[in-house]
Amino acid sequence: MHASSCPHCCRKRCSGAACICWRYPDRNLFLFQQERSERSSRFHELQDFHKKEQLKSLKHVATRWLSIGKCLDRLLVNWERVKSFFKEAKASKILDSLKSKSTCLYIMFLRCNIKESETFLTANQRHNPKTHSTQSDCRKLIRKAQICFVAPSAFAQGKLTKDVDYKSSYNHKDNKNIMIRKAAREFIAKKAKNGFTDAKIAELFTNVKLYFTT
Repeated sequence: MHASSCPHCCRKRCSGAACICWRYPDRNLFLFQQERSERSSRFHELQDFHKKEQLKSLKHVATRWLSIGKCLDRLLVNWERVKSFFKEAKASKILDSLKSKSTCLYIMFLRCNIKESETFLTANQRHNPKTHSTQSDCRKLIRKAQICFVAPSAFAQGKLTKDVDYKSSYNHKDNKNIMIRKAAREFIAKKAKNGFTDAKIAELFTNVKLYFTT
């Protein structure tokens, strides 16, 4: 039951182990923008300049794990405007993070991956109790994560989810077959335009596998 209540906690811990940026997209970025009214006003001016709809930055709230996905969605929508804002504000730490194409790519991966947890949490937070199916739902969630990076050969017929040796590199898919979702794949496909080297792409997949196996 404990595992079912905090899949996003696990995701956050995995992100830290895989060196995937997590802190800047939520609290620091939001607080810097909002702590002074002139900063907030300037951000809205930049949105007008880019001819985009006025969309506020969102802050992830630790007690509401479903806010993570909405926070990342909004950051990706506002990406260029947010980057322009912090360049002008001379907030070097946050700007360095936003200027990195790798940060944007990792956030794309996290956003798509978090959706499975959101579906699970939404289903288990309904008014109707689901204690009878919680264990089964947990197994399904874990299996979906395993399918993203574990080779089909590792799933022997009738093998239980807990018995799959997902940590063994021998059982991992090739990088080209690891499921990081369409948006991230398209981003990588434009590697020359986005300034990615083969070494950077290899590093990405190393971190993705570390994320899943942590």
